[in-house]
Amino acid sequence: MMGSKNNKKIYAVAVGREIGIYESFEKTQNMTNGFSGAKMKSFSAKESVKAAIYIQENCENHEKKSFVNGIWLPESLQFQKKKGIGKE
Repeated sequence: MMGSKNNKKIYAVAVGREIGIYESFEKTQNMTNGFSGAKMKSFSAKESVKAAIYIQENCENHEKKSFVNGIWLPESLQFQKKKGIGKE
């Protein structure tokens, strides 16, 4: 039997009280309800990379963040990338 695990959703908040990826729709609503210009989108749990890309592409009027070693970091806190790794 296919369990609900296959249908599990995650929610990406690109503009809201706290930018991030959430497993709970209730938590997502807390981050977006009443927040002017809020942007969120749901994804299947398998699409976590797409959720991260959605946040990066839709983060407006807020400091852009990058996912580095499993942690969301504002660009101002990112360390200089080593030569040959990532975009320069």
